[in-house]
Amino acid sequence: MRQNKKGFTLIELLAVIVILGVIMAIAIPAMTGYINDSKKDSMVSTALNLLSAATDRITANNALPVSGQSVYMKVSDIELSKGGTSPYTNQKFTDVSVVRVTNTNGVYKYEIYLVDGNNNCLTASEAELNGATDAKRALVKTGGCTVISVPDGTTTIK
Repeated sequence: MRQNKKGFTLIELLAVIVILGVIMAIAIPAMTGYINDSKKDSMVSTALNLLSAATDRITANNALPVSGQSVYMKVSDIELSKGGTSPYTNQKFTDVSVVRVTNTNGVYKYEIYLVDGNNNCLTASEAELNGATDAKRALVKTGGCTVISVPDGTTTIK
């Protein structure tokens, strides 16, 4: 009498393991790319929001710089339009994160310098942040961050 044994052979199990390995080898790099793009998009979106809030605050306080000068606003000092402190104050951005407004013969240029705790940074003008998606993502870098030190005696908006 022959018994019916149920189960998988070693060859079948190895084939399934190999197939799963191939699928994972393809899926993991693709997912990593999506995650990195999402982080970059988040930083760009945050930068646009901060730049807009800083612009509103500087304009409302009539604190635009005179020709040939700049004004600075720390990200941690940016307030919400409805009052209260910035949602970014206790977030990931370091104290060197700043918005700079420069007046060159009546033309105002808005720039933002963000550095987070993981040494990811974004240095961009308002025009660059309104560009194409891939161009905006390219602005986010790891390491080699541009840090703006606010010169002594320079107007800082709070």
